[in-house]
Amino acid sequence: MAKEGRPADEIIRELQERSQKDFVPSYSIATVYLGLGMKEEALQHIVKSFHEGSYYMIYLKVDPLLDSVRSDPLFVDVMRRVGHPL
Repeated sequence: MAKEGRPADEIIRELQERSQKDFVPSYSIATVYLGLGMKEEALQHIVKSFHEGSYYMIYLKVDPLLDSVRSDPLFVDVMRRVGHPL
């Protein structure tokens, strides 16, 4: 479990290690990448989350953590594929 004040890159490493033996939602990894300002990596994990059939896709339109990538064409494509109105 993440402790307050931990660097985001440390959390990413922990999530990647954990994902080797347990399921870690790609959406969660994407939000940490966004916290680091790493938009391309975040978008890759949002797409992966879509392919996983993640229920987190219902939050794409409203999650404020995703505001910085909302206008990206790849994000818009995922929104369209999920069926969210644009």
